[in-house]
Amino acid sequence: WAVCQFTPATQNIAPTSAAERAFACGVVLLALVTFSSFLGKMTSAMTQLLSLNATKFQEEKTLRKFMADNSVSAGLARRIWCTYRHQTSVKEKKLRKQDIDSLVQLPVMMQMRLSDELHRPALQHMPVFAAAAASHAENELPTICYFALSEILGSPSQEVFHDNIPMDSAICVLQGSMVYNSGRCNVRNHEVQKFEWVCECATWGRWRTRGTLVSNSLTSRIEFSAEKLKMAVEHHCSGFLFQGLCKYVQTLANEVDLDTVSDVIENESDRKIRESIA
Repeated sequence: WAVCQFTPATQNIAPTSAAERAFACGVVLLALVTFSSFLGKMTSAMTQLLSLNATKFQEEKTLRKFMADNSVSAGLARRIWCTYRHQTSVKEKKLRKQDIDSLVQLPVMMQMRLSDELHRPALQHMPVFAAAAASHAENELPTICYFALSEILGSPSQEVFHDNIPMDSAICVLQGSMVYNSGRCNVRNHEVQKFEWVCECATWGRWRTRGTLVSNSLTSRIEFSAEKLKMAVEHHCSGFLFQGLCKYVQTLANEVDLDTVSDVIENESDRKIRESIA
């Protein structure tokens, strides 16, 4: 009897006295409020779930229509769908600072401190900035992290760059696995480790890639923009750091044959050279 009062169901039990009728009326009113509240919450939750997935459903519908309208082959269509789903899952796996509006709206100094905590470990794996962290320029690194570094998410089998294209950013792996290959520099299946920099020379001047870099898994990487670094150093940093970077680049160009080096630091001796220059 009690369950039937809270749900739209029938039953054969009926009150037989005034007290029982009063009690039954009270239970019915309580059931009405409780069931209506429950039903309202369920409806709201379903509406919210549909609205969250509406954008994804619309993108899938548009992509499906595009492939049908243009008669994309079945094999290529499967690869496109696989890559699309991987890219969607990447967005759901890890949140970046720029994905949260409340963090983007923080005061600039607080954002600098946050960027510093997030990205300094990677930045200091570049020899020149490791040297800067141990000098008077240490206080300049939060500015570099905030203005010049950005985090990018990648999907499995994604080609980050291919051979012989202009590159204006260095790349550092934060999470996941990437493999670098270069026929010109005779580098085969070089697995890029965490905090390892690729295309460092793109930070200091014009650079064309010498091979290909491909993600093996879901990845998170930092891109270090040369233009943004120049802007940050010229407008927001001290002359000490600017002069130090200029000397580092000049010495690197004199001591390293940039025409023969690959996009990655292949061995420990190459790293030692850059550390000694820094």
